[in-house]
Amino acid sequence: MYGIFLFGCGITGYRLRGLRFNFSYTHCRVVPERDKNRLFEKASAMKNIFCSFLFVLALAVNGIAQPTRFNNAVEYNDFIVRQQTKVGEAIKEFITVFTDTNDSTKIQESRNQIAIEADSAVARVKRLVSFQGDTAFKQSSIRLYRFYASIARVEYDQIVRVSYNKSKKAEDIQKEIGAIVQDITEREKKVDADFVQAQKAFAAKHQFTLTSDTGQSNQ
Repeated sequence: MYGIFLFGCGITGYRLRGLRFNFSYTHCRVVPERDKNRLFEKASAMKNIFCSFLFVLALAVNGIAQPTRFNNAVEYNDFIVRQQTKVGEAIKEFITVFTDTNDSTKIQESRNQIAIEADSAVARVKRLVSFQGDTAFKQSSIRLYRFYASIARVEYDQIVRVSYNKSKKAEDIQKEIGAIVQDITEREKKVDADFVQAQKAFAAKHQFTLTSDTGQSNQ
């Protein structure tokens, strides 16, 4: 099982921007024939550009919505675990930035990257076609990655804000952070245990072994 620790606690999701086009009709005027030709050429060029843009946009949307399918249980498992690894890397980067800099803005940006990566993990697993009817393993991973996103947005933000609150005494800051960490740890135990149990059951059912340090297949 992949696991890292933040402040002593165990830490074991894109939005496509909406595009709106506003078209308005202006008052018409009589123009010379040569100007009409120029206007026609310009309108045709704009139409071609616009159609090309819509075509590219359609391809992008289709690519985002495309489901992911595996015909092999090992590949299915490793795909889910890779999402967790990506979130873990974002968390490690956050720890590094939190430790090495006093710039709260950079720390908050790094914290936000955890939420972004976790949201992406949720989206990628949701598009994953369940392998031979699997629901427990897939859904437990979604719950786990949602947990990552939630604590990154709420509890980690609280930790950063408390740490940089100059009006608080050091002992009060330590006490507050300790309480937040304890709360994260207790809540994390449940979602993590569910994920591990579901993954082990999936591996046993499809007869492959897992490495103890990463949770990926040993085949």
